[in-house]
Amino acid sequence: MWNKSSDRGLEKVLNYAEEAAKGRRTGGNLDSGPGKAMKRLVENEIRLSEVAKKMLGTVSSLSSFDIGMSHISYELTELAKELDEVAQSNLAIVEETTASMGLVTEMVETTAETLTELENESKQLVERNDNSHQLLEEVCVLKENVMRDSGIMGEKIEQLVELAEEVGKIVDSVQDIANQTNLLALNAAIEAARAGEQGKGFAVVAEEVRKLADDTKQNLTGMQEFVTNIGAAASESKESLDRSQSSTNLMGDKIEIVSSSVSENISMLKDVVSGVKGIDAAMNKIRDSSSEINGAMESIGQDAMKMIDMNAILQKQSETCNNIAKDVAFLDKHISDVVNYAYDGLREGQRAVKNSELIEVLDKAKDAHVSWVKNLKTMVDSMDIIPLQTDSKKCAFGHFYTAIKVAHNSIQDVWRQIDSVHNTVHQKGESAIRAVKDGDQQTAMRIYEEAEAASRQMIELLNRAQGIIKELDRNGESAIEASK
Repeated sequence: MWNKSSDRGLEKVLNYAEEAAKGRRTGGNLDSGPGKAMKRLVENEIRLSEVAKKMLGTVSSLSSFDIGMSHISYELTELAKELDEVAQSNLAIVEETTASMGLVTEMVETTAETLTELENESKQLVERNDNSHQLLEEVCVLKENVMRDSGIMGEKIEQLVELAEEVGKIVDSVQDIANQTNLLALNAAIEAARAGEQGKGFAVVAEEVRKLADDTKQNLTGMQEFVTNIGAAASESKESLDRSQSSTNLMGDKIEIVSSSVSENISMLKDVVSGVKGIDAAMNKIRDSSSEINGAMESIGQDAMKMIDMNAILQKQSETCNNIAKDVAFLDKHISDVVNYAYDGLREGQRAVKNSELIEVLDKAKDAHVSWVKNLKTMVDSMDIIPLQTDSKKCAFGHFYTAIKVAHNSIQDVWRQIDSVHNTVHQKGESAIRAVKDGDQQTAMRIYEEAEAASRQMIELLNRAQGIIKELDRNGESAIEASK
């Protein structure tokens, strides 16, 4: 049954609701019945307002985290690609270098063996040249002895020629004596014939003397020929000896030249041997270095394989970051929907968004977009991708714009223009990122200038909106409520 007590309880509830609607807490006793339910309802509305405002800030941070994770995923993916290219390139270089070093090692080994053989053969050649040089020196000594003996022989031959000439002279003298003797014998025979019988004995003697003279002449003729032959032979021997001495002198000069050349060759060969030793030592060092390089190449190859394995892990991490970013984006959208739903329930009354809060949000939006444009300029100048929000619905102002429905007729037109220009600014950012990724700085700079112009237009619209909201506030009207 309805009674006066019920009327008083209902009156308390209505008073509490009116005070709460004005934003004032009352100390009324509503601890039972409908009053208690009303009190809880009002307190829940207050909590909902506070939670909605906090969640709006949180979802903005969540969007920034989403962009950061997406950027990290992009950077990890690009890094993984570069690492994979570097690793594959290093591995190919290692394989080629290892193959080349194998050939180099074989060539070094072969060259080292050849140099060792060359060094040994060069030493033997030096020894043989030393022996040849010694033999040449001995030949020079023999040549000097031959020259000395030839000189002595020449002197003897000259003496023989002189003796032959003297013998010839003696033979000529004896020939003259024989002729005279023969003439005397003839005269004696003539005188003996004149003497007649008495001269017969003398005639016999004269005949014998004549025969002796004839025999002597004949013998002297043979002697003369012998002496002449001796002289001719001696002269020929002297000429032959002179030619032999001349040839020996020439041979001696040639031997001196050969000996000097051999000495120079020996000196050069010793230098060659010394050089071969140096080259052999260098080849040994190269061989050691080749072994070290082969070891280093093997280590680098192992590192390259590790890099490839790490790159696979990095790619998985990049995919994980990308999946997390997608999860965060989904969570961002879900929370945004919840916030939008909460603000729909707070469109009127004391818990609704105040004009002062709208003005504050617009101030933050202007600062945020100035900073956003600076970041875009930095990215275009450096041609390096940095985290940049390109979804106009997910930046701080975008979340607020989506959650808050401005209903007053005086601001709706500007509010719609803000949304259009705001979308354009973020779309320009996305286009600039594509140009940076393509390495087209000229196009990126042109897009940046367009984004900057759109951002200036947006700030002008935000200033106009703030002016309208301030005017509504002075008139006691709310921007989010319809015109009265």
